[in-house]
Amino acid sequence: MAKRVVDEAALERRKKRRKRRLIAGFVVFLITALSVAAVLSVTVLFPVKTVKATGSKLYTEEQIVKSSGISEENNLFTLSAQAVTENLVRNLPYIDSVELKREIPDKITIVVKDASEYACFFADDVYYVISKGGRVINAYTEQPENTFLIVGCTAKCKVGQMIEFDGEDNKELVFSIAENLDNKNVFINKINVSDEYNITLTVEGRFNVILGSKINADKKIAQLSSMIESMEKDATGRIDLSIWTEDNRTGSFVAGDIE
Repeated sequence: MAKRVVDEAALERRKKRRKRRLIAGFVVFLITALSVAAVLSVTVLFPVKTVKATGSKLYTEEQIVKSSGISEENNLFTLSAQAVTENLVRNLPYIDSVELKREIPDKITIVVKDASEYACFFADDVYYVISKGGRVINAYTEQPENTFLIVGCTAKCKVGQMIEFDGEDNKELVFSIAENLDNKNVFINKINVSDEYNITLTVEGRFNVILGSKINADKKIAQLSSMIESMEKDATGRIDLSIWTEDNRTGSFVAGDIE
């Protein structure tokens, strides 16, 4: 009787060992299969065969596809969106943003958004045109219409690359003020940041504005918008908001010609 119990226990242990070996073998097989599938997916499987482009009114689909650098040697999943974006903005600077849509088994669609001329910076005897995102997209001998001039700081400009201000503070200052003015539908002609405590603007082609420091700039610009709306359409002159505070929410206006 004791021997039978021992035999049954030994048999049970053998069954468990066999089961563990089977599970371990299956795990090894599964890992190997997944590894092979992963390798195949980035080497043999899913090569890019079809490339489409959409979203641009400035460039043709052929121009975008050719400038993207995508070829049949690329894999659908390992293709670098960053590399494609860099190729496109370098070769086609009026592209503002790029998105890649991947469709199994072999299709890539490049979705782009066109950049618009927003601001300009004068350097090297030319006006470098900058998009709203801060990319230099063109250069002209004269300032284009519907752009505002950035003055009072230095910057490096190269078409197809982001503008590099002499300090990140200047970049943030210029574009935050511009955004606040845009939000209030105030047309900008010029932003002068030569003195961060005495920022000046020209707006609507009719007003020189003394903004003062960047403190409460958004609220000062809201005040500016209200003042302009309350004036005659042909009014011109100087608006001083440098004395604006939370306790003194006013600005002064002196009629006259502007520079």
